[in-house]
Amino acid sequence: EPVLCAESGAQEGECGGMEDDSEEYSSEQRARRPMNAFLLFCKRHRSLVRQEHPRLDNRGATKILADWWAVLDPKEKQKYTDMAKEVKTKLKEAEHSQ
Repeated sequence: EPVLCAESGAQEGECGGMEDDSEEYSSEQRARRPMNAFLLFCKRHRSLVRQEHPRLDNRGATKILADWWAVLDPKEKQKYTDMAKEVKTKLKEAEHSQ
């Protein structure tokens, strides 16, 4: 069974692991991971889940998003996979330019 985004304690509008806000590292020093295809899907569709289920907690919303992702047309999934690759490429380029 896949690990759902809400299990990490993400806030509304976020889907994915939360970074630790420890004082040891500043945000500039931490390696940031790009969002994967599912996280991009969550970011785009979470507001729809919230509109349809306003009293649902974040974990429940993420379960619905995971269900939607599971039945999403492969061509549509590929769009998110392509977006994720683009985000990853841009992040790497930005890291190398600093």
